[in-house]
Amino acid sequence: MRALSPGEVAYNTLVQSPLKSFFLLALLATPAFGVTSGWEKIDIPATGSYLLRYVPASLDTTRPAPLVVFFHGSNGTPEDYQSFLFPAAEKAGCVVAMPKSASNLGWGTGGDERTVTETVRLVGGELPIDDRRISLAGHSAGGAWAYLVAYGSSSYSAVFTLSAPLYAVSSLADSQIGRAH
Repeated sequence: MRALSPGEVAYNTLVQSPLKSFFLLALLATPAFGVTSGWEKIDIPATGSYLLRYVPASLDTTRPAPLVVFFHGSNGTPEDYQSFLFPAAEKAGCVVAMPKSASNLGWGTGGDERTVTETVRLVGGELPIDDRRISLAGHSAGGAWAYLVAYGSSSYSAVFTLSAPLYAVSSLADSQIGRAH
């Protein structure tokens, strides 16, 4: 008995066994964007930084999803916030992206502005993101940075901060009065 060629094996698998064909196709099929749930570290080549991205297990990755970009506090890293943020992301059904600042002193130095725009771009390249539901959030110095970025742009739908006492919302909003948009 001669050995079958790869083409004959494929033909026999696909034609002679519809059930095998179904399972083969199911194994080869990938989600629309091929993103798995949970945390993933993503490098940001444009700035030399990185981000941690969380996708909830229940998220339908074929539909545009809300995105929350969360900024860590001074002397912190995105890893410091993973255990706090994923339960909220699961409950809210939103993607969370946590970039790393250029400095341990906080945000607003080095390439931090570009890190934010690249974070949104990179996550949007992996998943369909709802451009009308991109929010900023942060803790301490990250909360202050979230305010500054949000009030300097009309690209974000919401801003939330935890413990950013040196940046009162009213003083930031007042500084924007009369500014050309």
